[in-house]
Amino acid sequence: MASDLWFPVVGDWDGDGISGYGVVNLATMEWHLWNHMPSDGQILPPEAVFRYGGAGSFPIVGDWDGDRRDSIGVVYLDRMEFHLRNSITAGNADVPRFGHGDPGRRPFPVAGKWSGRNSDGIGVVYLDTMEFLLRDTLSTGPVTTPPFFHGNPALHPFPVVGDWNGRGRDTIGIVYSEIMEWHLRTDNSTGPAQVSPFQYGASNAFPVVGRWTNRNFDAIGVVYSNGWWLLRNSTSGGPDDERFQSGYYTVSPSVRVAMGLSENCTTCFASAGAGAAAGAARGGGFQGAAIGGAMGALGNVGCYECVREVFHETRDRPQLDRERSVPAERCDPTRNCCERERANP
Repeated sequence: MASDLWFPVVGDWDGDGISGYGVVNLATMEWHLWNHMPSDGQILPPEAVFRYGGAGSFPIVGDWDGDRRDSIGVVYLDRMEFHLRNSITAGNADVPRFGHGDPGRRPFPVAGKWSGRNSDGIGVVYLDTMEFLLRDTLSTGPVTTPPFFHGNPALHPFPVVGDWNGRGRDTIGIVYSEIMEWHLRTDNSTGPAQVSPFQYGASNAFPVVGRWTNRNFDAIGVVYSNGWWLLRNSTSGGPDDERFQSGYYTVSPSVRVAMGLSENCTTCFASAGAGAAAGAARGGGFQGAAIGGAMGALGNVGCYECVREVFHETRDRPQLDRERSVPAERCDPTRNCCERERANP
């Protein structure tokens, strides 16, 4: 199993109408992609391997040119600059680089077909207020959907995007990651959930959205930091319809970045900007600016506990045990707080 930290991504890489999956190493920006989910307990080698993105960049996926195939991109969080490619290969940006969003407001980049066009647009979610700013075109400019709000920022919501009802238009949702409660809307506007809220996944699993079958709507799933992907073929709670092991340790959506069974622990991150700055100052490995900024953006402002998370498998699903933590007041966002704790028990 790969020991580095990887960020889960989902996309229809081959245009067959069914989502594939992938992981991105946030330290090196190396992408590993698969067109099809494994079966029978297999761990498959990736079908595409390449690097795209630099220090401080964050992965984003979408169909930028309307060819019905998803491709890749990165967003440089310190300046909210989008670099998008029309293929799943290394190279230069195919879309002229552009900016969207204020890096000082804990922005989280998203992509979707907001108006039902063939190609995806982009957007940002300001995690400090849960304000959504969506744009249909891949360029700098004003929003094309009136700004709106969804989710309570005090409850650590994680933004998700999907076509929940098969209308050919993507809308938004949020997942409260501590309780894994999904609140989905079928309109891009302020208001409560329009799909009955439901729970799916254990606390701090990573939410994913995709078209796992040949139906015309998106469904949900979760990824655990020990490499397990659990998928539902609907937008509701219930048992897993599919599950597989990817073979890659992945990040959790909170500031408690899981390292699975690795002996390493996480770094304590602050806000997105501070996390990126501290990560850049530290440099290298999973302490780099990409993870500093990305994970800082997903947490609250301030310093957090450093937690080593270990999974034990049961018959039903992976179970999470948090072994030890460092009190927040002992964390230093410019140092590895777990190493510090081991040195000063």
